Amino acid sequence: MIFRKMILPGVALVTLLVMVGSAQAATFEVYGPIVIETPGTYVLQNDILDCNELDCIKIIVSDVIFDGNGYTVDGRDTGCYAFRVQNDTGDPLNNVQIKNLNLTDWRRGVYFNNVHNGRIEDIYAASNEYGIELSSSENNILTNNIIVDNTDYGLHIPSSGENLIYNNYFSNDDNVAWWINVGTNIWNVSQREGPNIIGGDYIAGNYWGTPAGDGYSQTCLDVDRNDICDEKFVINPYGDNFDFLPIGGFKPPLPGPVYGPQIIAYSGTYTLQNDIADCDWAQCFEIIASDVIFEGNGYTIDGIDWGSSAGFLVKDLDDEPLTNITIRNAVLTDWYRGIFCNDVHDGLIENIFASSNDYGVVLELASESITLKDSTIVNNRIYGLGIPSSGHNLIYNNYFNNSINAQSYSIFGSNTWNVSMTEGPNIIGGEYIGGNYWATPEGDGHSQINPDGNGDGFCDLEYDLMTLFTNIDWLPLTTTGVIQPPEANFTSNITSGKAPLTVSFSDTSTGEFIESWLWEFGDGFTSVDQDPIHTYVEPGNYSVNLTVTNSVDMYDSQIRENYITVEALVEPVADFSADVTTGKLPLTVTFIDNSIDAVSWAWDIDNDGVIDYTDQNPVHVYTDPGTYSVSLTVTSIDDVSVTILMENYITVEALVEPVADFSADVTTGKLPLTVTFIDNSIDAVSWAWDIDNDGVIDYTDQNPVHVYTDPGTYSVSLTVTSEDGLIDSLLREAYITVEQIDPPVADFEVSITTGIAPLTVQFTDCSAGSPTAWAWDFSDGATSDNQNPQHIYSDAGTFDVSLTVTNSGGSDSTTKTDYIIVTSPNSPPIADAGDSYTAPEGTAVTLDASGSSDPDGDDLQFRWDVDSDGEWETSWSANPEYSFTWEDDFSGMATVEVSDGELSATATADVSVSNEPPTFGAITAPVDPVQVDTAVSASAEWTDPGTLDTHTASWDWGDGTSSDGVVAGTEGSGTITGTHTYTVAGVYTITLKVTDDNGGAVLSVYQYVVIHDPDGGFVTGGGWIESPAGAYVADPDLTGKATFGFDSKYKKGANVPTGETEFQFQVADLNFHSDEYEWLVVAGAKAKYKGTGTISGEGSYKFMLSAVDADINKKDAFEIDRFRIKIWEKDELENEIIIYDNGLGADLEDDNALTEIGRGSIVIHTK
Repeated sequence: MIFRKMILPGVALVTLLVMVGSAQAATFEVYGPIVIETPGTYVLQNDILDCNELDCIKIIVSDVIFDGNGYTVDGRDTGCYAFRVQNDTGDPLNNVQIKNLNLTDWRRGVYFNNVHNGRIEDIYAASNEYGIELSSSENNILTNNIIVDNTDYGLHIPSSGENLIYNNYFSNDDNVAWWINVGTNIWNVSQREGPNIIGGDYIAGNYWGTPAGDGYSQTCLDVDRNDICDEKFVINPYGDNFDFLPIGGFKPPLPGPVYGPQIIAYSGTYTLQNDIADCDWAQCFEIIASDVIFEGNGYTIDGIDWGSSAGFLVKDLDDEPLTNITIRNAVLTDWYRGIFCNDVHDGLIENIFASSNDYGVVLELASESITLKDSTIVNNRIYGLGIPSSGHNLIYNNYFNNSINAQSYSIFGSNTWNVSMTEGPNIIGGEYIGGNYWATPEGDGHSQINPDGNGDGFCDLEYDLMTLFTNIDWLPLTTTGVIQPPEANFTSNITSGKAPLTVSFSDTSTGEFIESWLWEFGDGFTSVDQDPIHTYVEPGNYSVNLTVTNSVDMYDSQIRENYITVEALVEPVADFSADVTTGKLPLTVTFIDNSIDAVSWAWDIDNDGVIDYTDQNPVHVYTDPGTYSVSLTVTSIDDVSVTILMENYITVEALVEPVADFSADVTTGKLPLTVTFIDNSIDAVSWAWDIDNDGVIDYTDQNPVHVYTDPGTYSVSLTVTSEDGLIDSLLREAYITVEQIDPPVADFEVSITTGIAPLTVQFTDCSAGSPTAWAWDFSDGATSDNQNPQHIYSDAGTFDVSLTVTNSGGSDSTTKTDYIIVTSPNSPPIADAGDSYTAPEGTAVTLDASGSSDPDGDDLQFRWDVDSDGEWETSWSANPEYSFTWEDDFSGMATVEVSDGELSATATADVSVSNEPPTFGAITAPVDPVQVDTAVSASAEWTDPGTLDTHTASWDWGDGTSSDGVVAGTEGSGTITGTHTYTVAGVYTITLKVTDDNGGAVLSVYQYVVIHDPDGGFVTGGGWIESPAGAYVADPDLTGKATFGFDSKYKKGANVPTGETEFQFQVADLNFHSDEYEWLVVAGAKAKYKGTGTISGEGSYKFMLSAVDADINKKDAFEIDRFRIKIWEKDELENEIIIYDNGLGADLEDDNALTEIGRGSIVIHTK
């Protein structure tokens, strides 16, 4: 039996017992996030709140039980996992159990990846993205869990099968999801005594709810009232994933009083206690059991008239027939179907009032042996009674009044629509019960229009519903009485007249229910109309016979001999002529009647359908041109009319009518204005022009010419006459515009406006308006009357210039003030380039020539040659200053040239620009440890204000070797790189030196590069030192004994060392314990490693431990082992805050800063 001490992060050790031949797993207490690497039982001791670990609890080994002890593991909903159960090697894990805890605000509450034979139970997973996920996991058990209000899925099972999932409570928008199902999962156990997850009596499947309340367990039926749904829940039909025994369900009410909509699932009697108004259930009452009596008590069951709704739906859930259903004494309104029976046998529907539904009552899908009686089915929109595919039903003593009372498409047999005549009372108060009363809102129902010949209350004619099978009401009810035989009689509007003679006959027969008439007119023709109209074509005497028959085949005839006398007619012959048929307007025409046997005349002289004359020989005057057709209708003494039409008989020609039109060769101009008027008229033979619209004719020529001598706007009119004396006029208002001549507008320009005396100036006239005279005044006593004079100014001064121009319209003047400036001869300026200039390269130097001047006070312009190479660096500028930056060292002169615009001068100043050394940023080198014999790359960025300088660089690698750096970059910036391979482990300082081509140099140091050798050995140690004053920074005066113990080594194939370090300075109550290492360096007798840890179990601190084994190499001059530890943390600004350092202030590479140990040993082990 072997006992061994072991400490795991985040776990308080209870006991670990390792036995040879048998194993007893240890139990560990858990207080925070943890990676479980050892089999055993782990018990949570407290809530873990707002955990921000990627995996709060990570299990990477098999045979682990994690008991949450009822505590909560709460995350921050940032893509992290509360429990990740997954072997990082990819191998499967087995026998992992997680139980008894609450998981909230995680991406995944529990995540099994390639886990088998595990168990998850008594978990409350809420407000996660995924409550539980099984990925590529099999043969696990999930039971007694509550998985609710997770945002994506409650349970996610991608690529998982053969898991047993039962007695869990799900209530999520999406309860289960998977990608690929490698096998069927099992969702229930065989029903056994409970209690189950919702407190029911039996354990079986799962509870399936949703936050919206429409989950399967919330809506399924539990008719047998055992808290298990009556039907299986289909989770995923493609993988045979069914919960055959889902728990929950809706328990329908038991038989008894009824107050509102419900499912009727049990045999018995249900009695309605009140009206139900505006019921919004799809089926107000759904009957799913046999042997049910529903007593409506006369109350109303009212719907809201939406598709597929029903007051009563009678249908078995398993599509089996229901039997012995009774519905009676109820009022059904505003439903799609009032009563809907689907495969119902041996039922009774009686004393029902069904109105304002789409369908009153429907018996469908093999419903048979149902009796429908004593009911009123009226005013239903589509039909009152529907019986598709149903037969052998008895339907009698009902009152139907619908546009369509019954539709029957039975394929199973006929229905019976009446009983044998039995003493009443019947549905309409009659004495006998038989069939049904058939009415329609239009009043043409069978019972409304068919007689009752014997007065027994039944129609004499049966009612055939006209269906595929026999569906006949043999005793339809009616309210009509005994029928008497009819008596035939008739009249006519006339009895004699000339042929053809049209006679209107009127039936005046008496008697009830007359339904047919037969007329015989005596000329071989007959009619069956009640009041026919008949035309006799041939003259003669005719006898008329009428026979009438009622609905019970009683008939009577009336014959009247020689009742109609028809005589022959006198027919006229129409004909006419005219005295003239062609002529010009107005045309007078006399029409001459040539007809035979005519006694009246109707003339339509233009064939427009309107009678113009009734004279025999009318005279008509045509006032409009055109071609006219003329018709004459003549009538004989027998009122026979004949019409003759002579088409295009009269031609009336129009008079020639002129159209006045004209134009002018010009309509606008200056005085005097000559205008030629151009006649554009049509059919004109004379012209009268009024060229100023003053009412006086000015010209009668066709194309007159007129000269306007006064300014103004003139309207012009032309009147023309045709050969038929017709006239037309055209007035063009404001047609001619005559303008006055405008005076000129003075303006001029000159060849030059400034200059040195004597100054010659050429003046040029630019006036508008065509002037004819010019008067110039040059303001120096001289004038000119030339249009474009030249003038010489002999004296210096400023002069105005005036010009006056004239034409027949008037004159205009303009004066340009101070227009000509004449100056005296010029003197050169005096240049001053300023004092000498000095600056470092890359720095701007301001060259200043503001000391320059001009004897004449002229404005000056400046330009600079900064390096005396004869080329100007600037263009002319009024600014005497110029800023210039030398990009390299320089010694020479700067030259300035100064100009007054005509004359110039130069001056120079000494310039001295010194060299600046380069600078560069921090060296970039590996932060993490690098294994020996591995190339190490380092780099830095450099800058130099001397952008023309070139550079060299050298690296000192800290191990006694150096190399040239590779310099890249131009124009004052770039990078320096270098590569070195260390062959000996150690902590090295790298130094970089950069030199420019002028000898300027700069150094940069990088501390430290850590070179480790995983095969170079490891270090262990333990003992104590005397802690020097100042080592404990919080209280520098504290001194005393400090104990330590450590081991640090690289495991085979690892790049990060492992081990433990403890350091205690008891007088300061400092208890440091390592968490993890970053690197380890062993070099000869020295070892150094770095890592992180906690103080008194809290916080996160950096530490570096240095150790010397004095026994390894005596030449290092260390006779006693030495030890140094530095512990520090970073503040919010990443500044280093030292907690403890027994070599405080010394470089980490200073071996003399290590403290000799007082007792114990440090051993460096070589491999």
